[in-house]
Amino acid sequence: MGLIAASLLASLVLSYRAGPGTVYVAADSRLTSATLAPTDTACKIRVLSHGLVFVGTGSALFSTDRVHTDIYLVAARAAAALPVGPLEAADIRRVAFAWQAAVHARLGAMLAARQTDPETISSTGTTGSFYGATQNDNIYSVTMRINVDFKHKLSDIEEPVAQAGYLIATGTNEAKELALAAAPKYARLPWPGRLEAIEEETIRIEAERYGRDSDIGGPIDLIAITPKGPVWLARKAACR
Repeated sequence: MGLIAASLLASLVLSYRAGPGTVYVAADSRLTSATLAPTDTACKIRVLSHGLVFVGTGSALFSTDRVHTDIYLVAARAAAALPVGPLEAADIRRVAFAWQAAVHARLGAMLAARQTDPETISSTGTTGSFYGATQNDNIYSVTMRINVDFKHKLSDIEEPVAQAGYLIATGTNEAKELALAAAPKYARLPWPGRLEAIEEETIRIEAERYGRDSDIGGPIDLIAITPKGPVWLARKAACR
């Protein structure tokens, strides 16, 4: 067994809960790979069936032998399995846990491949966030993180849900730190424009440091999750 390919959305995703019924999410578009030149075409925000919104960061496309994994397809299949009808928080959690279990199994296979080829990749992981409106018009969210550390240990973590009024950043550690440091500069901007401004500044700083080797890059996709469903505020033509 061996690792064939791994592509990373080693990215910056920002989210802000404006209240019980509104969450804004912004994401950059950089796709990086060990074998291909970076591209700015990735759609990290995806609208799934039942109006669920999925956002991914980290390792997104990877293969071991002939088994190919796309974290977005895994999320779409999990959401499609929900029965027709209004959503409850338990439904969204069911999708998130199904996604986590499937991706954990695939990363576990990649971990097993490293036992015979330990130089393939030293560390990797993936994070998936799910958002959806429930029957009481609240937006429920859950974030799952799966990590393979430098000691080849596989672990799952459910991230805590932030209260309204807190800016959340997921993605590469450096990009998160840059974004949170830049946030106070834009405190007078209304949401969700503030998310876009923070993303733009973080991308600019990274571009100055690393050029095309930066882990993040534009354009920026932006969505609002509301009781009436997700509303795109900015997106590339290919994103749905």
